[in-house]
Amino acid sequence: MFEIVMPKAGMAMEEGTLIRWLKKEGDSVKKGEAIAEIETDKVIIEEEAPGDGVMLKTLVEEGAVVPVVTPIAYIGQPGEQIPEVSAQAEAKQEQPVKADDVQIAPAQQPEGIIAQAQQPERIIAQTDEVRATPLARRIAREAGVDILSVPKDTDTNAVYAAQVKRGQNSATPLAKRAAQSMGVDIGSAKGSGYFGKVTQTDVLALVGAAKQVPERKDRTEKVSGMRKVISQRMSKANLEVPPVTLTAEADVTGLLALRKSINDIEGIKVSVNDMIIKAAALALVKYPEINAHTDGDNIHYKKDINIGMAVGMDNGLIVPVLRSADEMHLFEVSQETKALSENARSGNVDLDMLQGGTFTVTNIGMYHIKNFTPIINQPELAILGVCTIEDKIGILDGSVVARKTMNLCLTYDHRILDGVISAKFLNAIKEVLESPAQLML
Repeated sequence: MFEIVMPKAGMAMEEGTLIRWLKKEGDSVKKGEAIAEIETDKVIIEEEAPGDGVMLKTLVEEGAVVPVVTPIAYIGQPGEQIPEVSAQAEAKQEQPVKADDVQIAPAQQPEGIIAQAQQPERIIAQTDEVRATPLARRIAREAGVDILSVPKDTDTNAVYAAQVKRGQNSATPLAKRAAQSMGVDIGSAKGSGYFGKVTQTDVLALVGAAKQVPERKDRTEKVSGMRKVISQRMSKANLEVPPVTLTAEADVTGLLALRKSINDIEGIKVSVNDMIIKAAALALVKYPEINAHTDGDNIHYKKDINIGMAVGMDNGLIVPVLRSADEMHLFEVSQETKALSENARSGNVDLDMLQGGTFTVTNIGMYHIKNFTPIINQPELAILGVCTIEDKIGILDGSVVARKTMNLCLTYDHRILDGVISAKFLNAIKEVLESPAQLML
């Protein structure tokens, strides 16, 4: 035999409302089958049968408000005797009473809710024809609701707490937000939801905007093309490489000043990313250990410094390569990055443009990202992530000054590179950016 109790859906829940029985006494039930609808303080849930059997006894009526963990029904085999608790359980649920059945003592009167609080019952219900539970009366009094205006339960012709609560919450949260954003009087919307509750659709229908809301549907797409290649490469890198990411903050106040002075020259436009690529190329000259490939068994140190530049596209990411970036003047780097970006985004890319990279720079600073962990573009040993530029307060020669700073995130392959050499390399990039005259050599 299974005892069904009013569920406790959350620590704060003290009682629930049994909206309706989905199974009647004598009905057969299967394990997991819904047997009742129950309203908690937040949602309406379906109570499921814990096992097979028949509904031996329902202990509470539909619409009743019942304390949590109170027995509400029994499921078992035909002929089984239920425990002698039905009378106790039924006594715990709300029983409708007439309007003059309950007298409220002065100590129970709510303050500031009804002006004539000395006679709350006579004000709320002035006729013997109104039947309501004590809890429904209390909720109505505290909310200042005339209980005569609350719709009655159609079966018992009585008012329960559930009816009063639904009257107070006559619109869904989405409907309220939609009404507020559209400047609509939600009180004029006709509710189509449960117990006449106004839904978002009702609000949209009121302003004739239902067709303006696109229908959202689940959809499934096969991973293919560029995204499939990216997925395979990222998974391979994540499985094979033990990555470590170092972050350093660079003061780029002077860098931005240099860029402005360069861009004031007619016909020349240099980006911050151009300057970072050039700085990385100069640091690779100083630390050739970073400028290498590995196949797991061997390390192949590269004589050419070819820097890959991650370019985001609608359907993925590609990395065109600037060859011999250390030998280029900053203006040449700028021209080459512009050409590579335009070709990549227009689809005018050949395989040669994407091969031969020895180090990669990926920049998402334009999206206001302060820190991230870029994934190494195998078989390279490291990748530099560039973050957003921020305004900060600093100390210079004992004075408080405003500075521009930027985080640089270096992820390296810890199978081949150690933290010391990687930190020195990252600081070499930082030093070039903080002394940007080196970029013009």
